[in-house]
This record gives sequence, structure tokens and C-alpha cells, in this order.
Amino acid sequence: MGEAAKEQPPPRRRSGIGIVIAVSAAGVAVVAVLTFLLWPLADLIAAHDVEHLAGPERGKELRVARDAARGRVIQVLAGVLALGGFVYTARTFNLARQQSELNRQTLELAMLQAREQTEATRRSLEQSENAQLTDRFMRAVDQLGNEAADIRLGGIHSLERIARDSPRDHPAVMEALAAFVRRTSQSRPGPVTQVPQDLQAAMTALVRRSADADQGRLRLHGARLDHLDLVGAKLAGADLTGAVLAGADLTAADLSGATLDDADLRGARLDGARLGGARLAGALLKAAGLPGADLAGAELGGADLRGANLRHARLADIRAVGARFAKADLTGADLVRADLTEAELNGAILRDAGLARAVLRRATLSGADAERLSAAGAVLAGAVASDICLTWADLSGCDLTDANLSGAELRQARLDGVDLTVVKLVGLDLTDAIAADGARVPSGWERLPDGRLTRRPS
Repeated sequence: MGEAAKEQPPPRRRSGIGIVIAVSAAGVAVVAVLTFLLWPLADLIAAHDVEHLAGPERGKELRVARDAARGRVIQVLAGVLALGGFVYTARTFNLARQQSELNRQTLELAMLQAREQTEATRRSLEQSENAQLTDRFMRAVDQLGNEAADIRLGGIHSLERIARDSPRDHPAVMEALAAFVRRTSQSRPGPVTQVPQDLQAAMTALVRRSADADQGRLRLHGARLDHLDLVGAKLAGADLTGAVLAGADLTAADLSGATLDDADLRGARLDGARLGGARLAGALLKAAGLPGADLAGAELGGADLRGANLRHARLADIRAVGARFAKADLTGADLVRADLTEAELNGAILRDAGLARAVLRRATLSGADAERLSAAGAVLAGAVASDICLTWADLSGCDLTDANLSGAELRQARLDGVDLTVVKLVGLDLTDAIAADGARVPSGWERLPDGRLTRRPS
């Protein structure tokens, strides 16, 4: 029994033999059918075609008819084969299309599952990351209250890293750092020029933050930031009301739109700083360095800029009612359309400055050096400008109603269109001043052919 079982061929071999037998049978059947079609059937068709013939012609025509019959049979077979090929091709194409659609659906399902898996993984990672960031944030905030300076510094640097890693947490980090700065700075003993290391580090993190991620302004009102290094600081729109920035280095800082009302900026360096649209009402800027600074459109009402360096600064459209610029250096400064009503500019340097269409009603400019000043169209009604140097200045079209120019130097100054009959002329020397025909010359003076003014001979 065991030997008989061993002699049985494996199932795979039996299957192969069956295929060979089936193929052989099919081949024999095909040969038989072809033989029948090309010989017996062709002979029958040919015999039928020549059955009406007799005699010697029948044999000749039978051969021709047999060949023709075989040709027709071959044509029919070719047509059947072609039709079968077409049906097979169409069937194959249809199956291939169905398989392609099935593959597409399978691929879409796989992609959908992969996306769902990826999204689930992302959510899991995000939740884990959020938990880690929350933990880091809480630990860093705790470090800010530590008595050890090194631990506070570590907390500051950790918070800055969190702000960089997580834009969503950026506003909370900046608020925490700003609160630390306000609290720490206000407890500084003063006046002390030594800056605490942790305060400087916190302010450095604040001023170099990514401002695009801000949600609201930095709140640093009342902070004591005197003598800090804030070069290139990004403080646009910050609230620095009443802040102390005396002696701070704000070179090239961006303070545009910031609120600095009543801030103390005495002796601060603001070279090339941007303060366009900032509020500086009542601010102390005495002896501050602002060369090349941009204060266009700033609010400077009541500000103290005595002795400040404003060389070539941009002050167009500022509102500086009652501001003090005594002995300030405004050489080459742009003060076009500035509102300097009742401003104090005694002893200021205004050489080559631009005050076109500026308003200086009741302003005081006694002893100012305004050589080559460009003030066409400015309003100086009621201004006191005694002993001012206006050599080569352009005062064309100015309103000098009740202005006091006693002792002023106006040699080669342009006075086109100016009404000099309303000016207080006590001690005023108009010799060599230039006035076109539109100007009104006071009594005792006459215009020479070249436009220069000279005293009328008595």
C-alpha cells in the first residue's frame, strides 16, 4: 500500500500532462476541421458549381472551381479569425480597463488610508509637542522668578527658543518677557549705569523677536531701560509711555508708531532711528543724538530737545507745538510743513534746513543760525527772531505779520512776495536783501534795479 502511494505522480505533474493532452486534442481537431474545409467541403462546393457541365470541359472547370472554393473557404476562415481576434482584443481591452479601474480604486484607498494614518500621526505628534512646549513654558516662567541670576538667564533663553519654535506661543512668550522687564527694571537702584545681565538679555530677546508673529503691541510702559544696548531694536508700535531710556543706545532702532509720551531719552543715541508717526509728547530728548533719524509725522508737542543733535534728520509734518529746540543742531534737517507753533528755537542751528510751508507762529528763534535756510511759504506771524542770521535764506512768500526781526542779518536773503511793512523793524538791517516786485518794502527802504534793498537817501 505504501509503495503504491509512492508510485503516484504528484498532482502538479498530472496537471501538466492533462494540459498537453488537451492541447494535442485541440490541435488534432483544428487540423481535422481545416482538412475537411479545404478538401472534402471544397470538392463538394466545386462539384456543385460545375454540375451543369459535361464532357472534357468539366475536368478543367472542376479544378478551377475547386481552387476558387478553397480560396473562398480561406477567406471565410480569415474573416472568422479576424472576427475572433477582434472579439478577443475587445474582451482583453475590457478586462484590462476593469483591472485598471480596480487598481486605481485600490490605489486611492491605499492613499486615503495613508493620509488618514499620516494625519493621525501628525495630530499625535502635535499633541505631544504641545504638551512638551507647555511644560517648557511653565518651567521657564518659574525660572524667571528665581533669585539666582543664572537661572533667570536660562529661563529667558528658554522662552526665546519657545517663541522661535512655536509661533502660536510667541505672543504669550513676549508678554511674559515684557512683564519681567517691567518688574525687574522698576526695581533697579538709580541712578546706576550698570545694566543687570538678565534685564539686558530679556530686552535683547524682545527687540530681536519675529515681529510678524506679534498679536498686539509690546507693553513696556514705565520700564527703566536706561543705558541698555538696543541697537537695531524692533520696537515699532511699542508702548513705552513714561519709559526711561536715558543713555540707551537705540542706533538704527525701529520705533515707528511707538508711544513714547513723557519718556526720558536724555542723552540717548538714536542715530538713523525710525520714529515716523511716533508719539513723543512731553518726552525728554535733551542732548539726545538723532542724526539722520526719521521722525516724519511724529507728535512732539511739549517735547524737550534742547541741545539735541538732529543733523539731517527728517522732521517733515511733525507736530511740535511748544517743543523746545534751544541750541539744537538742525543742520540740513527736513522740517517741511512742520507745526512749530510757540516752539523754542533760540540759538538753534538751522543752516541749510528746510522749513518750507512750516508753521512757526509765536515761535522764538532769537540768536539762531539760519544761514541758507529754505523757508518759502512759512508762517512766522508773531515770531520772535531777533539777532537771527538769515544770510542767503529763502523767505519767499513768508507770513511775517508782527514778527520781530530786530537785529536780524538778512544779507542776500530772498524776500520775494513778503510784506515787510508788517514786520517789527527795530534795528533790522535789510541792506542787500533781495525782494522781487511782489514784495512790499517798508518806508525808508528802496529796491535797486537788481532787486536788492537799500536805505533810501534822506
